Parts: sequence; C-alpha cells; structure tokens
Amino acid sequence: MLEQDRGRIEPVFPVASGRLEPTMVPELTKIFGKDVIMQFGGGIHAHPMGTVSGAMACMHACMQLMHHLMAYPLRNMQRPILN
Repeated sequence: MLEQDRGRIEPVFPVASGRLEPTMVPELTKIFGKDVIMQFGGGIHAHPMGTVSGAMACMHACMQLMHHLMAYPLRNMQRPILN
C-alpha cells in the first residue's frame, strides 16, 4: 500500500492522529511500519488516572515496541502507574 512508485515525489512520514491510546501502538505499527508519527494528545489526557499516567503509559508502550523491534529485552524501566 505505502510502497507504490510515486515518481519524483519525496517520501513522507505517515501520521496517525485522533484519540490514539497507548494500547494502539502495536496495531498502528503493523499498519504504518516503524517510520510513523503518532500523535497521542487526547488519548493521553483521557487516561482514567490523569494526564501524567497517560503520558507514562504512552511512553511505556512506545519503549516496549522499540525494544521489541530491536530484539532487546526491556530492563530496568519503571512501569507506569496503571491501577
């Protein structure tokens, strides 16, 4: 889908936006690949434990994915406060 010949058009980053939540990171990566911009504004602020917990959950999801992509186990990372 994203691999078609575009002639002289320069490559761009796909952008996923609109009520994204940390749980969507793996699926978005399957759809768009690892070179993607994910905008998590509303999904972070809507976290039931507040914005800080939403940001931590998002960071944790992204770090998990990065470590998985690099085949490196996630170690010594603080887990987000998610009760």
